[in-house]
Amino acid sequence: ISGKLGDTFNPTTVLAIGLFGSGTCLFLINISLWFDFLSFSLSLGNFFIIAVYFLFGFFQSTGGPVGTAVMGNWFCDKKSIENRGLIFGLWTCHQYCGDVTAA
Repeated sequence: ISGKLGDTFNPTTVLAIGLFGSGTCLFLINISLWFDFLSFSLSLGNFFIIAVYFLFGFFQSTGGPVGTAVMGNWFCDKKSIENRGLIFGLWTCHQYCGDVTAA
């Protein structure tokens, strides 16, 4: 769904909505923990958290396909097209290098 949205609409707008939506979902999860929604009603609290996690996953799913499309549009000159594999390889491994550095 997210890839189709990125192809249909402006990819940077879809990516921005995904980032903003992810932040909003994390804020809602924190609100539910701060106000202890589970103490009001266990089933309602669990339903709220699961529903927010579902929305969070939807917003997070915009990052992969739409982010790759945006990166592909940045590197469109002849030399970049020849080195596209190196560029995408370095871009993909940055998270793993950060994880190793932090550990």
